[in-house]
Amino acid sequence: MVNPGRWTVPQVVARLRGDFAAPRNAPFYPIVCLVLFVFSLSEYWVTYYPTAFVPLGQETTNIANNLRTTGHFANPFGFESGPTAHLAPAFPAFLALISGLFGVHSAGAFAYRFAAVLAVSFLVGLLPLVSRLLGMGFLTGVLASCIWLAAKPRLWWDWEANYAGLLIAIATCCFRRLIGSAALQLRVTLLSGFLMGHLMLPVPTCLPVFLCWLIWFALSRKADLFRAPAVALIVLPVMMVAPWIVRNYLVFDRIILVRGNLGLELSVSNNDCAPFSLMANMVSGCFGKHHPGGNAGECAKILAMGEARYNELRLHEAIDWVTGNPHRFLSLCAQRFVAFWLPHNSESLARDFFKEGRRERYTIYLTTFLSIIGLWITARRNVKSAAVCAIWLCLYPIIYYLVQFEDRYRYPILWATFLLGAVPLSVVIERLCNFPRGSVEDRRAGDH
Repeated sequence: MVNPGRWTVPQVVARLRGDFAAPRNAPFYPIVCLVLFVFSLSEYWVTYYPTAFVPLGQETTNIANNLRTTGHFANPFGFESGPTAHLAPAFPAFLALISGLFGVHSAGAFAYRFAAVLAVSFLVGLLPLVSRLLGMGFLTGVLASCIWLAAKPRLWWDWEANYAGLLIAIATCCFRRLIGSAALQLRVTLLSGFLMGHLMLPVPTCLPVFLCWLIWFALSRKADLFRAPAVALIVLPVMMVAPWIVRNYLVFDRIILVRGNLGLELSVSNNDCAPFSLMANMVSGCFGKHHPGGNAGECAKILAMGEARYNELRLHEAIDWVTGNPHRFLSLCAQRFVAFWLPHNSESLARDFFKEGRRERYTIYLTTFLSIIGLWITARRNVKSAAVCAIWLCLYPIIYYLVQFEDRYRYPILWATFLLGAVPLSVVIERLCNFPRGSVEDRRAGDH
């Protein structure tokens, strides 16, 4: 038996790679995950302020406050604007639940922030297991968690990004298990369908990914999606989203799948004065001119004509501008594409390169480039896991190339970038320790 006090680097790496016997590794994995979870808690810990209040001002917190006080989804912009489907319902409802349980004073303000800390810390702690389930090896996941802690990405406590990242990572593991298993497992199928439906309620931009998953599942397994148990992948998400669709139809007299703000966001992001990023848009004053957030006149229009009709008019406004300014629109889309993968807010990436928050930005830039190599290595070892990750990286960001950029849009899939970016690092470590190519876990996952 190896004496822990005398472990060498190769022995530790071997354990992280899973080359030791499974019974001896069994307690090792959860201990490593727990240590990473605790490190993340300490890194992101928030201070309790006795005089703090649950703040307002963001669309999520405004709706949450209205939901808590009146029971209605309404008034997301700080002015009276009536019923809303501007945001997906799950996250504002979650914030309303927190403030309802803990109040709007110091305890509620702390709970708002600590809930986001827990979500991020669970993700950091689970990344080694996520990596192992995706066939990339436990060591790769540990490195990805360390990269996250080194970068310390900003905590988006008032938006759903951190929670979405955790749910997306778990859903990805479930689908990878589903697509790789020899026979359909009822538990995995039900859990996959539940997670898909659950993610649609806070993050409807996942829909293109889920549609691609269903097509892949049906073609690869020659499965009838309308027969049990595969039908759960359709029925469960529909059942979970249907009540909100019915509510929107009763309120707005038209079908709105989850969110109805596409027209507004396209119009605010694509006009004569709009730069590519939200921050630059706000600094220039263009945002306040075109967006009802902070613009009482636009809120009055919404209240007068109804939010659904208002968004239709803004959609036509955006389409007219795009057709009349195709070159400017393509330029904005190209800038947003670059900003999504190499986050920055000024017109010049080089100018942003030396601004505040360099540790986070530099780490994301580096791992973004490393993730391209990591995806290639993963595809050679385990093509299904590489495809599952590539679907997220290719389909999830599409809508964000069309609207003004903000850093938080990347965060739900940032874990995938860090995980793939850690793959080349794990290969280098394995080579330095003279291990054979690919871990035991990689070979086992590749057999499915």
